[in-house]
Amino acid sequence: MIDRTKLLDMMDGDDMMVEKFIKVFKTQVDQQIPLMKTYLKDGNLPLLSNSAHIMKTQTAYLGLDELTLLSQSIEKYADDGKALNVISPLVADLADKLTLLIQNELT
Repeated sequence: MIDRTKLLDMMDGDDMMVEKFIKVFKTQVDQQIPLMKTYLKDGNLPLLSNSAHIMKTQTAYLGLDELTLLSQSIEKYADDGKALNVISPLVADLADKLTLLIQNELT
């Protein structure tokens, strides 16, 4: 669940900025998840790490601790050169959870 209070505090109580951030977040999810899947398929761990880092930052701002930790794990495993079969289920889990979040909270 998105922590709107945390986000509102970060945006100095500006509701319009909160809505803008959430819109940017949705755009980032729409862009980064397909990219992460492509990078995983291509074995491009540096770019996969970069995309996971972007999602880690975005989810942290929204107070989505579980998704932040999941993104952080993907980033770390990609940086450490872990096998793709280790990273793949994490990317799938992140994609599923972000899709549900957007459907349930942001539509």
